[in-house]
Amino acid sequence: MTYRCEIRKDERGRTTPSLVMKGEVVSKLAIWKMPMRIGGAKTLMGGIGGVWTHEKHRNKGYASVVMEDSVAWMKDNGYDVSVLFGIPNFYHRWGYVVTLASGRVILDTRAAEQAQGTCRPRAYRESDLPRAIRMYNDNNRSRTASIVRDKTWIPWRKGLRWGVAPSLFSYT
Repeated sequence: MTYRCEIRKDERGRTTPSLVMKGEVVSKLAIWKMPMRIGGAKTLMGGIGGVWTHEKHRNKGYASVVMEDSVAWMKDNGYDVSVLFGIPNFYHRWGYVVTLASGRVILDTRAAEQAQGTCRPRAYRESDLPRAIRMYNDNNRSRTASIVRDKTWIPWRKGLRWGVAPSLFSYT
């Protein structure tokens, strides 16, 4: 039997391919439309997230249907590349490869405590957003795989843990 996904837009503007059987969503994912840099070029990237299959429907190939339909939909709709954070040795079936290196920063806290700063922190204001976007884009202009931020970007939705709002500060 051949299955096809229902492809819709959700309330947050994401494209949401879903495999629905007998009125029940059995597998789905979300695609975020984002401009991304590759070298000095801006490309259209589909950020894949929230890949999910209902527990009772796993290992039946339904996620494969959703992934295949999603990749085909992105090709048909002008996306240059798609990216996802996924399970190692799983998404290669659809042409995905590991590309982002992991890194680590080590900071000598004694040196940080002794640093002399001239800036004073203050609560973040919405009027700080254009400056934050400009700083981000200036610092990432030559970084491949960085997202191009603009006025449509919804900033800082998550804090240090899932479900925790971020604490935002700016400096004067």
